[in-house]
Amino acid sequence: MTSVQHANANLVTFRPIPLQRGSLTVRALRTKGSQEDKTSKRTNRDRVAEPVDSAVSSPGAYGILAGILGALALPAAFVPHSAADFLFGAAAQPHDLLHEPLFRILSSGLLSASFVSMALRLGARTGDLDSSVNKRLELGLVVFATINTLLQTTSAAQPGSVLTFPGFWATAAVLGLTVTIAWGGFGKASEYGLSLKRAGPLPAVKKFQDDTADLGGSVQSGRIKSIAYTVLTAGFFAAGISYLYAPETTLQAVFNDVKGDECVFLWRAIGAALVSVVSVTSYSLKEGADDGSLGDRPFKILNAGLALTSFVHLLVFVPLLGGDHAGPLLPALLGVWGTSFAVSASGAYRGSD
Repeated sequence: MTSVQHANANLVTFRPIPLQRGSLTVRALRTKGSQEDKTSKRTNRDRVAEPVDSAVSSPGAYGILAGILGALALPAAFVPHSAADFLFGAAAQPHDLLHEPLFRILSSGLLSASFVSMALRLGARTGDLDSSVNKRLELGLVVFATINTLLQTTSAAQPGSVLTFPGFWATAAVLGLTVTIAWGGFGKASEYGLSLKRAGPLPAVKKFQDDTADLGGSVQSGRIKSIAYTVLTAGFFAAGISYLYAPETTLQAVFNDVKGDECVFLWRAIGAALVSVVSVTSYSLKEGADDGSLGDRPFKILNAGLALTSFVHLLVFVPLLGGDHAGPLLPALLGVWGTSFAVSASGAYRGSD
């Protein structure tokens, strides 16, 4: 054997080792790739919107909103004729007998929205705006302001509108502030935000659906208060819908009287509060009763607001019993608001006991 042949015989031939499907190397490469894909997808999904300014959802902003809404309730409750003159002007003359009770009931809706804002102020102070209860309360304020804005806009667009120019714009400013603060707080808590510049509307809508999917969920409970709040929520919402879509019929059924477009406008505004802040408050208290947290401060605030709202309704409705302005639906409403006052006043005073 020659020296060349001997050298060739000693050469080691290297062959590529095939990677089997179940080998650690393949699994590691695939795992790394899938993690990178997930990270990329998660990053893109999270870029739904820019965070809102912290000043929008600060405790001070909610405190200011609560003060404004509470201040608006005072003239409606104590000087309803002056409130009618400011909002309706000449259309309020001569003052109808329904102006006084309707403005006072309207004040209870403003008080309910004010107490919701106070509860959210506490949530902003404790960094708890991302809880399902607080996000639901924020959406309740948004719906409250949005429905009232639509009512005002449609009324102002009609020939011979009953709204005065200063009354329209003063109310519109308060409603706009309500939407800005409440929607800003919801956006910051849910990472939905007010700006859609990064991802466009479709991912933002998907994120909004994800954030609101569990807001109606609640633990089923056999507690008496939980059942009471559930029944009250259904009653408030049904009443609000009927006030909004059948104002003349329900006014006749409650007060045995229907007079003037301004009375219809006020009755619909009352319905807007019932389907939004009042119903949301009652449902949130139902959740508090389910998990035994009615003794916590936010739920005590909500109970106090519902108790005051119920008390105002009772002050308006009780004197009408047996009179000419007592419609066939009045006793049923007295039963609902009487139950609401008893349950909420007990919750505000004793909590979950």
